[in-house]
Amino acid sequence: VHIAFAGLPFTSNMYKRALARGEDEPYRELCQQAVDLLENNYDAKLIGLGQYSSIIAGNGEKLGTKAAGITTGNSYTVASSVDAVHRRAAEKELKLSKESLGVIGASGNICSTFAEYFARHMGKIKLLGSNSPEGYARVMKTAEAIRNSLGETSCTIEVAKEIKELSDCKLIVCATSSPEPFLKPEDFSAGSIVCDISVPTNCTPELLKNKKDISVIKGGVINLPKGEDFGIQGFPLDAGQAFACISETLMLGMEGRTESYSYGPIKVEQVDELLALASKLGFKASLAD
Repeated sequence: VHIAFAGLPFTSNMYKRALARGEDEPYRELCQQAVDLLENNYDAKLIGLGQYSSIIAGNGEKLGTKAAGITTGNSYTVASSVDAVHRRAAEKELKLSKESLGVIGASGNICSTFAEYFARHMGKIKLLGSNSPEGYARVMKTAEAIRNSLGETSCTIEVAKEIKELSDCKLIVCATSSPEPFLKPEDFSAGSIVCDISVPTNCTPELLKNKKDISVIKGGVINLPKGEDFGIQGFPLDAGQAFACISETLMLGMEGRTESYSYGPIKVEQVDELLALASKLGFKASLAD
């Protein structure tokens, strides 16, 4: 697999401020220019979207290509986080059918799929969205969609309005577009597991160094099969690691697949497929905090 990376000259904070002003179109245009560069100059057959580029691109649907496929990497982001949470819960000997899962950013593409996946295993799931009437309405729709997908499972789906309502949850997953950390140790119970998929992290330094035995997992961080080091300047990971969005693109490339994959809303079936593919190819979620 031949890999080419295209950097984009803006930060998460820059995009969030522009979005608040209704001036985000130039950022989508930059993403389109990067896609065109990769396809036209580097003959890319599959283009992966990293970090905020998938948000800017409407999960890929606002970008166009001549023939190359597009993938956001969201399927493996969910799959790897599912794997990491399952493994850490097993270490703590938690019986998931007796526990509650709190989901922060629940109406987003990643967390809504994570919640739907774990509804097959949990006793209860509490969904929390953004702090606005529109955000609450979106989470209500997410809750209804998950309930309709459950079949005969006994999992209870609830909608929360404040993070303090998740204090009884032993498992927490968070994926938001907030550029600032806001998760604090007092938000969660002692001995709980917090999987933060957000980049940049939503965990405060106090949570990362907590004394309540709260286990923090950096979701979406992958140990590569042979410890390959991309050597990318400013890449906030250890050598031998990559984010799940990059890893999904790599795995699909290794399988010779060039069709758009995680494009638009993702499905639980894609999570299952990527879990199996990662196991086959030797990609594994990191449990390091």
